[in-house]
Amino acid sequence: MNLSKALEQVKALKSGYDMSEEMMISHINTVEHMVLNEIVRGREGDDEIFNNYFGVDKDSEGGTLLFVPAPYDGIYAQYCAAQIDLLDEDGDRYLNDSIVFKDTYQSFKRYWWQTHRQKPDYRYHF
Repeated sequence: MNLSKALEQVKALKSGYDMSEEMMISHINTVEHMVLNEIVRGREGDDEIFNNYFGVDKDSEGGTLLFVPAPYDGIYAQYCAAQIDLLDEDGDRYLNDSIVFKDTYQSFKRYWWQTHRQKPDYRYHF
């Protein structure tokens, strides 16, 4: 999925809410870094991923590819939806959206860890 598609998904999920594109991109970047640091780091192939990945920011083009593949790529819109609800102080919607995000996040984590072995020299604690 690319950045513009993720932004379209957020706008479709949360039409009627006021959130700047810059703020949505910031939340998408947060998800990218969470995935890379909490799921990808310490697994085989992570060096190549970290050498080729530069993240997204407000200056990124719409065609910039995001890291998480289908069918887990809805994670970006889900996280943004939860953050929009949090900012609007809508507790019930926040709870629902955050549960959906966490479920997708855990599913992607299981998938990644099943398909990418842990590095033998990875240290959990420094």
